[in-house]
Amino acid sequence: MGKTSVIIQIIKLLSNGTNPGRILVVTKSDNQLDYLFEKLDPKYLIRFGGFRGYREVEDNDKIIKGNDLSPSGQVDKILKRRLKLLKMIRQFAEYCKYTIFQDFTCERAAIMYNTYIIPNQKEFLKQRAETEESKNTVEEWEKYPFRNFVKEFLYPDTEGPIFVEDSNENLRRVNAYWEYIRTIFDEVQEYSAFELIREQKEREKYVISKFSKVVGVTSSFLIINQDLPTYGLNYDTIIFENGNSLTNLEKFLALNLQKDNSKLKRIIISGKVKNIKFSEICLSGSNCDAIVRRNPTIHMIPIDGEVNEPIPGVFQNLPEAQFIFSIYNHLRKSGEQKFRISILTLSEGQVELLRDMVRNNEQSWYETIGNPKVIAHVDDYEGQENEVILISIAKHEFEDKERLYQMLKVAMTRASKTIYCVGNFESVFKMNPDSIHLDLHNLHETLPNPELKGNLFNFSSE
Repeated sequence: MGKTSVIIQIIKLLSNGTNPGRILVVTKSDNQLDYLFEKLDPKYLIRFGGFRGYREVEDNDKIIKGNDLSPSGQVDKILKRRLKLLKMIRQFAEYCKYTIFQDFTCERAAIMYNTYIIPNQKEFLKQRAETEESKNTVEEWEKYPFRNFVKEFLYPDTEGPIFVEDSNENLRRVNAYWEYIRTIFDEVQEYSAFELIREQKEREKYVISKFSKVVGVTSSFLIINQDLPTYGLNYDTIIFENGNSLTNLEKFLALNLQKDNSKLKRIIISGKVKNIKFSEICLSGSNCDAIVRRNPTIHMIPIDGEVNEPIPGVFQNLPEAQFIFSIYNHLRKSGEQKFRISILTLSEGQVELLRDMVRNNEQSWYETIGNPKVIAHVDDYEGQENEVILISIAKHEFEDKERLYQMLKVAMTRASKTIYCVGNFESVFKMNPDSIHLDLHNLHETLPNPELKGNLFNFSSE
């Protein structure tokens, strides 16, 4: 299980507990936050930074998520859900012949639930318990006071009785029907505050500060929007996804989004945390749970080749692309499943070159080999993972050496099993260790040479 998967499980455990509190998730990129939130129940999520209705994927396609998780989007969704539930409750009242004088509100629904529904449920169960089992016939069970509503919403296409001859089974069904009814009324009570709060802005603040369980924000949004503390956000847990990529300023801003940090219970960081010193940020002495990264097998494969620049700033390396393609073919023919392989590169131009090589194959190739799970730039793959990662550096000269380190570091933490990294390492690693992060320079010195077998160096699609 990778860092992101562990973070997702932690969020689920904390948000579904008996006293969940509120969780603030801070990520470096929008893609990281999108990937996290796609795995969570959207009902109690808030995402700062506007509507992210899609995620970019291979071939410029888009995965439509359909959830506007911004505060305004969540308010609109809650209001629509409230109207739908109140319509169901009004129908419930009609089926039960409950007197209706005005349109239902959350408050009137609560009165009906407490003064009419609960007493009738208890009375029916009491009667069944006091009646001899032989006399608890199907006809007696069919007198369940909410029978018509249950039949309409749970058995709309079924004719006849909803109970059977077995009393134990009937009791189980009544308890299940009650759980269904109770859930409807409990949920509508969650939305009662929206009947008292009329202003859209105030509703959004309520969703942020009271209703939501998980709030997500990117570090760039924190820096640009330094008025976030005025939203009244409070949280018990803060999670820094890939925390070593966040600056001290970004951590400081995140930790000070609420006025009173004394109630902060835990700080959770994924990534490399040994160099993070919270005493330099704030909250010295806070507990920190570090999530340890996996150690996949890494093969560094040196490839020389001319770098082309068909468009200024767009770099492509055909020999590297051919070699990556050959490795992919070899892995597939060795039995590796295609959806367990992802191809990453440090150059946008190389992404298009690799995708073109896949598109230009014959139909028989797709039937036997097929597309990898994704071909993408490293920046578009943050927060995601796969078993096998193929990396094409594709560029020999890097003016921004720290940028090179960050991209390679992210790429090499995306695999759970094996990494194949292809490039001209002499030009990349000739840089002085003092001018780039020392870990990257040491990586080249310590990694074993790859043991490549079979027809791996054949550049053809065969």
